[in-house]
Amino acid sequence: MKLMITEDNGSIRELYSTYFKMTGFEVYSFETAEEALNSNVKPDIILTDYDMGHGMHGLDYAQIQRERFPKSTIVVNTGNIGLENELLQYHNKRIINEYAFKPVRPSQLKGLFGIN
Repeated sequence: MKLMITEDNGSIRELYSTYFKMTGFEVYSFETAEEALNSNVKPDIILTDYDMGHGMHGLDYAQIQRERFPKSTIVVNTGNIGLENELLQYHNKRIINEYAFKPVRPSQLKGLFGIN
């Protein structure tokens, strides 16, 4: 399964990449939404940060990816609990499948992917 990780924090990106590679995923990781959008990866699952510091934020990115890959599972991860209403709206519109609040263990994220 192809997993696209988009996360500006290098430590978190590396943690997620290592964990998901060890659990059998084909992992592609990117620092920015723009890098991910310019890649040729056709992901089964997209895990993205909400606030990537510069450039596009996670929900705009998720919306573009939803249009490109309507069958992909999209999970947004953020450290800002104040965004719950906005995330819920995107979830209800079926733009994102799930969302999680940092800190979150990679094993918890895997549970949000809808696979065992």
